[in-house]
Amino acid sequence: MTTYDSVDGGNYTDGRVGYEDEGGLNYTAKWTSIINDDFSISAQYGINKQHRTVRSELDGNPVVYYRYDSTAAFVPTNTWANFTAEQGDDEREVIRLDADWYAGDHSVRFGVDYEKLTSNSSTINSGGAYYLYYVDDSDPSNEEIYQVRHRNYNVGGQFDSKNFAFYIQDQWQVTDTLVINAGLRNDTFENFNADGDSFAKLDNQWALRLGAVWDVFGDGETKAWASYGRYYLPIAANTNIRLAGAETYTQEYYEFDGFADEALGVPNLTGAKTQPNDVFADGTAKSPDEIVDQNLDSMYSDEFIAGYQFQLNDEWSMSIQGTYRELSTTIEDMAIDAAVIEWAAANGYGDVSDIWDGFHQYVLTNPNSDMRIGTTELPGAEGELVYMDLSAEDLGYPDSIRKYAAVDFMWQRAWDGVWMLNAAYTWSHSWGNNEGYVRSDNGQDDAGLTTLFDQPGLLDGAYGDLPNDRRHQVKLYGAYAVTEDLTLGANLQFWTGRPINAFGYHPTDLFAQAYDSESFFAGGEPAPRGSRGRTSSYYSVDVSASYNIDIGEDQTLVVRADIFNLFNNDRVTEVNEIYDDESSADPTNPDVNPNYGLPTAWQTPRYVRFSVNYSF
Repeated sequence: MTTYDSVDGGNYTDGRVGYEDEGGLNYTAKWTSIINDDFSISAQYGINKQHRTVRSELDGNPVVYYRYDSTAAFVPTNTWANFTAEQGDDEREVIRLDADWYAGDHSVRFGVDYEKLTSNSSTINSGGAYYLYYVDDSDPSNEEIYQVRHRNYNVGGQFDSKNFAFYIQDQWQVTDTLVINAGLRNDTFENFNADGDSFAKLDNQWALRLGAVWDVFGDGETKAWASYGRYYLPIAANTNIRLAGAETYTQEYYEFDGFADEALGVPNLTGAKTQPNDVFADGTAKSPDEIVDQNLDSMYSDEFIAGYQFQLNDEWSMSIQGTYRELSTTIEDMAIDAAVIEWAAANGYGDVSDIWDGFHQYVLTNPNSDMRIGTTELPGAEGELVYMDLSAEDLGYPDSIRKYAAVDFMWQRAWDGVWMLNAAYTWSHSWGNNEGYVRSDNGQDDAGLTTLFDQPGLLDGAYGDLPNDRRHQVKLYGAYAVTEDLTLGANLQFWTGRPINAFGYHPTDLFAQAYDSESFFAGGEPAPRGSRGRTSSYYSVDVSASYNIDIGEDQTLVVRADIFNLFNNDRVTEVNEIYDDESSADPTNPDVNPNYGLPTAWQTPRYVRFSVNYSF
């Protein structure tokens, strides 16, 4: 329940409730045929269906805010619940064919897999409109609405992504003590826009996988291993919807001329126009030539692993493993307006800053790379598609960096029919300037379209410890058989805290400043990524009990109970990282957000799960 100030200075209570509905079904079928002792084939088909809806009882009412001149604060009314009403569903269809061939010392597997992801999505502002009232409150006793902005926003359609791959891998028993694993995979990813046209296709992506396992003394008790793998990543399906959708996003400005429905905050749009309309998107899907860099390279990461395992005695073993993972190339949506303004002036098209105003053209591209991109909006070109060659230097974006290094120490006491225990300690470090498809530091879950690479200024100070950098982790898992049928288990996990940021307004990059508190500055001073300390360490204990019941020949019923977070720990896991108050009247001299550093997420409270498993 939240209380807001209304336009006339009174107070009211917000009792609005919004709902998110998610769920779905999975279907899968697999067929395996053993042709002979040396050859077998299998085929698998599956469908995953998910629906997702954001709704409320007030979705027929428009979004209404009041903006007060004295503070630039945006104050919502209580007549609506969700800023946007969203309906959608996803269907993932998978077909896989595999074959296994055993020839002497070689175990060869090869096959193909195909995946089609279809997303249907519709997003509009609640009630189909967003009204923003501008209020002159210089005289608190006589506040006056002088202007209203009407926003029309909707985006949606059906979007497809198709992924196809073929592979071959060989497990080669070189000697009695040495096994080499080698594989090669080729991936093709293709994304389609709302018109069903392909707007991004990445093919001939050859990924090498190599590994070796060595039985050091030939007794099966001491092993050493190493592996390398390259993994290609597709463009997120959400990018189809947001970047390649038939989006309508317009804003109109009128002198305030009274209300058509004062209770719901619906204005009369009959006053004089106060400024030109904003047309960010006109409802047509952009041409692929205008949203995808013609020089676009694939996105992939490389992983290196090496480890060693040995017996401490007949019951205990220990292993040490090192991992290094690096994101080598990424694909980001980046604003190119600043570079286009310079290119247009240098190529005889004059000043185009009235069109490329900082947020006009976003392009899928590889950061810190030269770009070739098309446009139909250059003055004098009469709608002709003109390609612009923009250098990495002109664009001004740094490399996208994400690196991960870890060392794992693991101890294992094998199950002897009575008890077992596994223990692990992990030291790890995750650093760079790009967390991944989504951002957990500012809560942005818009996969593949986060704000991070939207403007060069948003990358100033962005290099440092990433949000998922938890330097130390401990895990303990044990089980004990009380009787032949009753087994008890316990699981302890411990994590050190995550880095804390201080996001604020960029003091010099006006395009980045327009994103509000999204830059690595606090009060106009640099606040590099992860430089404001860490959240507290925390731990959780889970326990379980399972009981086996024999109910007939080859039939078993297992009844199980799990208690998660047994001690109901409630340590803070995330905090508010917005330092500059986004209601500040002057972004160059912002106020401090009073909620900065306050908790936003805690450990999941204790809960219990009961389950029954029947096998026959």
